[in-house]
Amino acid sequence: FFCCCQDQAVPFGMRHESMSRTLTVVALAFIASIADIRASECAADDRPSTSGKGISQELARWMGTLETPGRINSKLSSYEFPVLGAGILANDDIAENETLVEIPMLAVMSQRTAGESAIKEVILGNKKFDYFASLVMHVLYEDNLGPESKFADYLSTLPRDVDLPLTWAPQELGALNGTKLGTYIALQRNSTYSDYVTFFEPIFKENPDLFPAESFNFERYLWALSIVMSRSFFFNVGGGERVPVLVPVADVFNHDNNAATEVSVTESGKMVSIRTSKPVAKGDQVFVNMGPKSNFMLLPNHGFAVHGNALDKTMLHGLELEVVDPFRAIRAGMLAQLGV
Repeated sequence: FFCCCQDQAVPFGMRHESMSRTLTVVALAFIASIADIRASECAADDRPSTSGKGISQELARWMGTLETPGRINSKLSSYEFPVLGAGILANDDIAENETLVEIPMLAVMSQRTAGESAIKEVILGNKKFDYFASLVMHVLYEDNLGPESKFADYLSTLPRDVDLPLTWAPQELGALNGTKLGTYIALQRNSTYSDYVTFFEPIFKENPDLFPAESFNFERYLWALSIVMSRSFFFNVGGGERVPVLVPVADVFNHDNNAATEVSVTESGKMVSIRTSKPVAKGDQVFVNMGPKSNFMLLPNHGFAVHGNALDKTMLHGLELEVVDPFRAIRAGMLAQLGV
């Protein structure tokens, strides 16, 4: 499946014998990709927030009733931030190494919980269901159950509209024309539809009692896919490898590459814990770091870009400029200034 929720960072740069050569390569990489980076930032600007409801009272109450109860630090509160939407605010000073949230693993949605649900025979009986596809199907099925789902109090907090380029109209993608990111998203959109038609739709039709046609269609599939893409963390939940999971409350925190927090599974394996790695002042937003991601990864997967993202990078495969590139003149002028 075409999934770009990568649990790893692509290394920036290469080791060279000559420092001057390293600087030249990095400089050229930046210049060659400057239009791509600016395009990703502009495409993400001024779009409406679709971040969901934050931490509801029902969600906090549900987590407190589980066998291993969850806990939310009283110094935190949900807050609607301009542009970023729902996030977490520090309503008091928070010290370093202070526990902010403990989320029971019983509340976490993953391939494991999908394999314990009513659709386990469908998932376990088909080897094509990887971690990602299983989680998408799990979200889609549980959400359709409504209040009857054990995850209902979590699912009710999720946004009904997820603002990813995957769902944008063709005219909205115009800011990305001529960029590698634009090409990547076009491939992503084509692959998403192909996955639905060749894999998910036949399963829906073969199991109408589990997946009634009025509720299991491409539009609903696209919603579940977007939820998993934009809100997943990667943890080891008992299978020996890190897999995509949905973590209630943790997905309310907004992302920052320099977040003052650490997200991890406790030694007991029963909790997902968020702790501060440095103090947070009263009135500041509390962020988490969902991984070292460039805008090339953030925009398609999470629907936003970070201005001046220090992790932005590109790969150079020669310096020949394409004739149809709308940024050809800009790129050529910059390269010419360097005498290249």
